[in-house]
Amino acid sequence: MIVTIPDYRPPTWNKFYAGMHYRKRIELASEAHLLVLAATKQQHPDCEPFDVCIDIEVTVYFKNRPQDTDNVTAKLLIDGLRHAGVIAEDTPVQVGAVTTRSRVDKERPRVEIRLHPSEN
Repeated sequence: MIVTIPDYRPPTWNKFYAGMHYRKRIELASEAHLLVLAATKQQHPDCEPFDVCIDIEVTVYFKNRPQDTDNVTAKLLIDGLRHAGVIAEDTPVQVGAVTTRSRVDKERPRVEIRLHPSEN
């Protein structure tokens, strides 16, 4: 399953925790959760929650200046999957591995979240 969020540049971990006021962090997290929820409902309206352990790959395609791969805030997006009902929880029982990637696509910046059964 792939969930695509067009034209979204997630905040970096550096920005998220570098003295940012907690209300702003909550606002940014809520925005990410709602974007994932809306994209999931639009792209996979009949999606049933995964009942097996899954691996999640988050790839952010930037218009320019990609983030460092370890600076991609996958947690905000994964929490959005919980809100969308795609996963029941984000514990190791439900999520086996999380991979982040940072790429450039000047024509179509976006976030792609790929979910597939875990190989573990």
